[in-house]
Amino acid sequence: MDLPEIERVLVKRLGFRRETRRRATFPRFADLRYTGKLPSGRRGRVSFAGLGVRTRAIVAVAADDAARFRIERRGLLDWISRTLHAAPALERRLRVAAGARERARLAERALRGELVALFDGEQALALDLARGELAVHVPFLALPDGEAYSALLRQLERVARHFDREPLVVKLHGCERRALSGPRCAYCHDGLSGEELDLVACERCATVLHRSCWHLNERCPILGCDGVHPVGGAR
Repeated sequence: MDLPEIERVLVKRLGFRRETRRRATFPRFADLRYTGKLPSGRRGRVSFAGLGVRTRAIVAVAADDAARFRIERRGLLDWISRTLHAAPALERRLRVAAGARERARLAERALRGELVALFDGEQALALDLARGELAVHVPFLALPDGEAYSALLRQLERVARHFDREPLVVKLHGCERRALSGPRCAYCHDGLSGEELDLVACERCATVLHRSCWHLNERCPILGCDGVHPVGGAR
């Protein structure tokens, strides 16, 4: 792999900034990190972990912080077991840890195609969406040049868009809150227009749902969000 060529694409073409963590010992290859904004304005990151042939590239883009999931490659015996038990097609080959909402989105045909391309074509080891970042772990040797990193960043952007939320105006209180793409109530999944008079939003992640649904769940229904107080009329 030609690291100077990779850096040329990331720094000179994409405008990323190179960062080298300071250490008491001689810096290793895995101490390199590149960060910046993609042409779309979404933040991107490329960093490395490990040594020698076991080095992994971690390529990431900013994503909606309300969604969380983890997908990783299954071992051969695990794959055989899942196939015999007629597991869903995606989960026969990949181990998926996700809430009901994210699992339903991951099963959509267009997104499933992107995932297959990541794990087959790019030989991804794992894909995580957590804490506002979508990151894929790929063996360094599987990415031949800087163009491969640029293409992978674009591919991650396409995946991240499936989980972006859209603006939704809660008319009762005249304030703008974000709803998961749809948009739908985050609890009962009924469609929302923003004209309803009984909408509230989580104070932590701003996810919108019916006031009655909040009372039923008694907290934000988004996996990983620890919001327990609504904004917008429920007291």
